[in-house]
Amino acid sequence: MIQRIEQMKVHPPQDMPFLRKLQPYVYHISNSPKPLPSYVVSPVVNDYSRACEDPDGAYGMQTDINDQRLLNYLDRAYPLGDHYHDIALYREGGRARAIR
Repeated sequence: MIQRIEQMKVHPPQDMPFLRKLQPYVYHISNSPKPLPSYVVSPVVNDYSRACEDPDGAYGMQTDINDQRLLNYLDRAYPLGDHYHDIALYREGGRARAIR
């Protein structure tokens, strides 16, 4: 959806002159620990390998990968880095961690 809006901003419809001013802001609220990946895995390889290892865990891992894709896209489109905010409600040792 964000990519389509960005495409429309180039030549906005006449009835949507405000479109050029529109900027997406994402606030991702999570309540689980986020493991840091030790290496980069192709999304296709990840989908198939996770489904074979643990069908229940495949959905969560794919969500993490898609979250990272969204973050990367927004960082490229808006280099100031203020369009994606991760709000972590997970408490490790009794204190909430904020993850970017």
